Amino acid sequence: MNNTIRVSVIIPVYNVTSYLTECLTSLAHQTLTAVEFITVNDGSTDGSDLILESFAQKDSRFRVVHQSNQGVSVARNQGLLLAQGECVAFVDADDFVANDYLEQLYEAYICHSVQIVVSNYTSQVDGKWVEFRKQFINNEIYSNLQIHHEIIADFLKNDSLNTSWGKLFSRGLINSHEIFFPSGVTNGEDAFFCMKAFAVAESLVFINNSGYHYREVYGSASRNILAKNYLQIAVDTYSFDHQSYAQLILPPDLIYRYKSQRFIENLYSLIHIYMCTKEYVPWVKRVKAVYQIIQHPKLNEALQSFGNSLEKTSFGYRKMMLRFMRRKFLLGIISLTTYSNFRNNYFKSKN
Repeated sequence: MNNTIRVSVIIPVYNVTSYLTECLTSLAHQTLTAVEFITVNDGSTDGSDLILESFAQKDSRFRVVHQSNQGVSVARNQGLLLAQGECVAFVDADDFVANDYLEQLYEAYICHSVQIVVSNYTSQVDGKWVEFRKQFINNEIYSNLQIHHEIIADFLKNDSLNTSWGKLFSRGLINSHEIFFPSGVTNGEDAFFCMKAFAVAESLVFINNSGYHYREVYGSASRNILAKNYLQIAVDTYSFDHQSYAQLILPPDLIYRYKSQRFIENLYSLIHIYMCTKEYVPWVKRVKAVYQIIQHPKLNEALQSFGNSLEKTSFGYRKMMLRFMRRKFLLGIISLTTYSNFRNNYFKSKN
């Protein structure tokens, strides 16, 4: 390992000319200077490769790797193979970071002597940058047992810890346990990587830093709801054997409960997105998509087990939606989401 490099930053790049310069500039201006930036051009055809080469010519810390289009997992894995730093961080090419982002992560890594550091982030919501905070105690060191029973439990219940960005990983941890991104997976590859790393980490700390700025540009159900089968993606995640994959120590019945809760929540959100999206999609296709969701046997299985308890702790719109989902009441769902969409648009027009 090259001891002069504190952090290796891996940036997979594919057709992001609109945002790439801002991303790379934010990295070039980092206050932590003992870093390397491994940019992996995953077969871009829009000139992103030229931007990468221009940065590499001006700053020797930038390294450019060109490969045919093989997906983000292969690109990140290529970066991991080339990384020489003490730690590894990931940045998506359409995002950007604060000037002290890496310094804050690395200082926490050294100060707390941990293997993983997790930070907050900001994201654009209705044109404004909003901070999203993790629901864990900052600057408290979590042991491996705590990671399994508290953090991985939360991981299984929701999507808040799925991303590889916003985190700093010990490269020794990654190498010793041979942790890589699964190739051939087009959704959720971050989650697989993070869960495996969390499961074997001896120590982890959360910090109150929001220096990572996430820009939701593509791959979002709210922006392109017919591009992918999001129902099948949710079903695959629900059905996946997380316990065997990451050697989880949580009881199987508890894992099933957490996964069921997450599955119901994801499909609840997906129904709302299909029915209330601003993207033009024929009404018949929206209704057909929602019908397929509420008729899916895996949703019925999860709702039979935990739908009633979720409904009891919910209120208003959410409570009614869960009730209609349990009863497969398509007309009720259509009426409820139509009213919600009308009401939201009405109040927005007044503001």
